[in-house]
Amino acid sequence: MRNGPTHAGTAGGRRPDERGRETEAGIAAALANGDADGFFPAMDVDRARELKGSGRSPWQLLDGADWDLTTHRLLYAETVDSVSCFVATWSP
Repeated sequence: MRNGPTHAGTAGGRRPDERGRETEAGIAAALANGDADGFFPAMDVDRARELKGSGRSPWQLLDGADWDLTTHRLLYAETVDSVSCFVATWSP
């Protein structure tokens, strides 16, 4: 998968940005619930850029996945050195 917002923690002298936490929670919930049609296509490009969320386009590819998901699991969602990291599996 891709990284989430970089402003979710305090490493490197960065101040936490509440918008980063909100975005992080939305990504984690969408990955855990197999929600390809809700959160990802609605991601705000300007907000993603401001929060330095890499891979907004790959997130949006999930929106194009026309799957009948039978399995969707969020395996990892942590903030490491102020960068949100996610690992999930989705399968039809």
